[in-house]
Amino acid sequence: MRALVHELKTPLTSMLATSELLSKNLKEEPNQSYMKCLYAGIQDLNLRIDELLDIARGEIGLLRLECEPLNIYELLKDVNEIMKPVFESNAQKLTINIQNPLPIMIADYKRLKQVILNLLDNAAKYTNVGGDIRLCASTDDKCLIIEVRDNGKGMSLKETSNLFKLYSRSHKKGSPSGLGIGLALSKMIIDLHQGEIRVKSKLGEGSTFTFSIPLRPETQ
Repeated sequence: MRALVHELKTPLTSMLATSELLSKNLKEEPNQSYMKCLYAGIQDLNLRIDELLDIARGEIGLLRLECEPLNIYELLKDVNEIMKPVFESNAQKLTINIQNPLPIMIADYKRLKQVILNLLDNAAKYTNVGGDIRLCASTDDKCLIIEVRDNGKGMSLKETSNLFKLYSRSHKKGSPSGLGIGLALSKMIIDLHQGEIRVKSKLGEGSTFTFSIPLRPETQ
């Protein structure tokens, strides 16, 4: 798997750099929009390859966290900047609700960002144009609680029961394409943080994904 990822990542590195440069320097339409679309597609492909490698690591127990003091505000700001173009292109509204104040916690910044981006990306894919998505952050006495809520298509009880299993992507007509590994990987990451991830959904009314992780994980 590592050899395959290396072979795929090598040409992608130059493609990412070149497309990013062109997307910044092309000023005339429609070329600028075309280039931004191409750059976004290459970024998405790069992410999928990283997810495949992470899944392989997780399955053999080699997926590791790099925990350090984490500012949740900075994390959510970073996530918002990354996802903003996605929601704008879909005419969707992202509302961020943050409980004040949120403490500095111990966690893996990169991995938690990966989980939140995955949840928001899914919300965008499964919510109609013009829909609403909410990202909420709060804490209780022991845990950080992140919630991503949408008013999209929703899912049946049968679909939600298998959602965090590998390759469980829905194959129903009209469902977004993908390998179905993002949520399985998200669960691996939350499990490594000694946390919990769950979903509530109803067909036609939308879905709510919630994960919680300890503010100060126990040493293992």
